[in-house]
Amino acid sequence: MNKRVTVDLADDEARAIEAAVADGRFASEAEAVRAAVAAWAANEADDADMREADIPRLRRMVEEGLASGPSLDADAVFSRLRERVALRTSGQ
Repeated sequence: MNKRVTVDLADDEARAIEAAVADGRFASEAEAVRAAVAAWAANEADDADMREADIPRLRRMVEEGLASGPSLDADAVFSRLRERVALRTSGQ
């Protein structure tokens, strides 16, 4: 069963679809839009699978980070780096 949906496209989006049909990549504008929606849906499914697969890996990374000891103050680290760079660039 097909459902008709009406959408408003930006001019450049409409031109891209028209060009794809004119180039023969698609038989019609509807076919081009269906292909775009199918690609979007497949990408969404892949992203969801990837996010789900990343959860255990990210948890392990967080645990490793916490187990590695206390963190350093970023401002202090960058301050020391700036001092070292200033010393090196001043010729000392």
